[in-house]
Amino acid sequence: LAVWEVSEQQNKIASRVAPLETKAQPQDRIFVVNWTDDLINFNRSFPFNPINLRGNLRLNSVVTTGSSQTTQWREEFAARSFRAWENGENVWLSNRAFSPQPKADWNWAEGDDKNVGWREFPEFFGKLELGERLGDENGFTLILPSAANKTRLLEYKNKFAGEIKL
Repeated sequence: LAVWEVSEQQNKIASRVAPLETKAQPQDRIFVVNWTDDLINFNRSFPFNPINLRGNLRLNSVVTTGSSQTTQWREEFAARSFRAWENGENVWLSNRAFSPQPKADWNWAEGDDKNVGWREFPEFFGKLELGERLGDENGFTLILPSAANKTRLLEYKNKFAGEIKL
């Protein structure tokens, strides 16, 4: 709880989304890999950070381990992406999703949920056509609304049985 440590944590998290502030529109969908990503709680942990005060981040997680959603994360991502594209929104994905394995500070425990493993993320997302890449492994990449991506994701979207919550 040292002030300098909390400040360092806030700056580290804020630096992940800073490049998005100049590229992403307020309505765009921004996906992190999992619900325990430190960016998900950024607005609650640091409500007075200028990024949070602007309110431009619409964060989603690809998967929430330990929930029934883990069996349909691909389908839900596809359905949310289609909905975003239909509404003229862009879809941004954390570059972490393309990493062959998670880093220790990414809040992922392999085997925590038997329905999903980290290797599934780069296998799935690595097949998509990508646009602009912002930052390093902690940055974000634009998922293009290309015909190839829509074709690839359509089979998953059609299998999605849940309700799309945007």
